[in-house]
Amino acid sequence: MYFAVEVRHNIVQAIRRLDALSDDQRVLHTNLDSGTELSRIYRETGSIDSQYVFDDFERAKAFASISMDFVKKLIDHRAEQIERLESGDEFSA
Repeated sequence: MYFAVEVRHNIVQAIRRLDALSDDQRVLHTNLDSGTELSRIYRETGSIDSQYVFDDFERAKAFASISMDFVKKLIDHRAEQIERLESGDEFSA
C-alpha cells in the first residue's frame, strides 16, 4: 500500500491510500528524495502542486507538514519584502 500527499494551490488537500502505482508515479523513500522532489517541482513551476507518493503513512504525514512549512516560510519572506518597500517601489516575485 502507498500513500499520496496531494498538493493543489500550494496547500495539502489530501493524504490518500493508493493500492497500486501508475507508470508515471515514483515512490519517495527518504527525506532527501522528498525534499529534492519538492524543490525540483518548485523550481520548474513556481508551485509545489503535485502528488507525492510514499510507502509509509508516517513519512507521508511528515512530508505534508514539511510542505506546509515550506509555503509558510515563503509567504513570511514575501510579506517581509513587501513591508520593506518604499513609496513608488515595485515588487515582483
